[in-house]
Amino acid sequence: MEMPNHGAKEASVHEDVNVKATKVDDPTKIELEQIENAAELDQAMLLANEAEHSLKFWQAVQRYPMATLWAALMSFTIIMEGYDTILIINYTSYPPFVERFGTYYPSLDAKVIPAPWQSALSVAGFVGAVFGLLLNGYLTERFGYRKVMLSFLFALTGTIFIPFFAQNLATLTAGMVICGIPWGVFAMQGPSYASEVVPLPLRGVMTSLVNLCWVLGQLIAAGVLQGLVNDISDRGWRLPFGLMWIFIPLMLAVGFFAPDSPWWLVRKGRLADAEQALRRLQGKDTPEQIRLKLAMIVHTNKLEQAMQTQTSFWHCFKGVNLRRTEIACIMVAGQALSGQVFGATNVYFFVQAGWVLPAPTR
Repeated sequence: MEMPNHGAKEASVHEDVNVKATKVDDPTKIELEQIENAAELDQAMLLANEAEHSLKFWQAVQRYPMATLWAALMSFTIIMEGYDTILIINYTSYPPFVERFGTYYPSLDAKVIPAPWQSALSVAGFVGAVFGLLLNGYLTERFGYRKVMLSFLFALTGTIFIPFFAQNLATLTAGMVICGIPWGVFAMQGPSYASEVVPLPLRGVMTSLVNLCWVLGQLIAAGVLQGLVNDISDRGWRLPFGLMWIFIPLMLAVGFFAPDSPWWLVRKGRLADAEQALRRLQGKDTPEQIRLKLAMIVHTNKLEQAMQTQTSFWHCFKGVNLRRTEIACIMVAGQALSGQVFGATNVYFFVQAGWVLPAPTR
């Protein structure tokens, strides 16, 4: 007795849906400017949308490899941010840094970074990131993901010079605040871009990639600090800052070659550019399927614009939307409220408790 081949059945159903979606009037014969009002595409768009929703995770990866790749690459700025932000938090007990900026306390017979400066250095980057997060939404909507990413990468190239050549803690703190602005932008760029370029089955995974990138950046920072922990010369604390520049050329190349989000291009009325971006992101799709995807984006954008005219920011705090806002805020705030910032300073407390670091060298 033969067992039913469910995988083949699902593939067959998915293939049939695509065939139906492409046989309803050739979408490529409709002018781009007329897509919004092309009622004959409604049924085809519905079928194309159902086809995308029916995809499994690995089916989506295999069918949209370039969209998956570009979403991952655009998220790699978070690796750089994870590396940058964890450095300064660990510097409070880092021998080369303490030797250069610490204050000698006779009662301890050792140099220590004063508590006020520890707090200032720990939060300086996050203060700047708040401004970056606020700027990101406005700038990205106006100029697009690529231009904003490239601009702030160039800006970060210059701002790194401030902490690298800092002569005192005040200058270093100010430099971290300024560097934090690009970091705040990068923190939102990757997930937002991924949510717009990958199909629905991949959005959860690709937007969560930011967490993996954070950890990778922190692991790289840990390795760098471990390698220089015994060097108490200025090189010991400056070199980790200087290594930030290594990430920037790589991410500049990604930002230069990456396709713009087709959703953003549609919002700007650039339908031809949006179709070209879809060809790069969905290279395995036929021209008819790409045109149907574009029509679906245009239709969705039209609905969103209609909804925006009837709603405002304050609707997030009314009725059912208030519950949604609370859930979203708690999920995000929970990561910070878990005490992860205190966890990054554990080495400092170990040293104060009597843990002896290896003998430093010059």
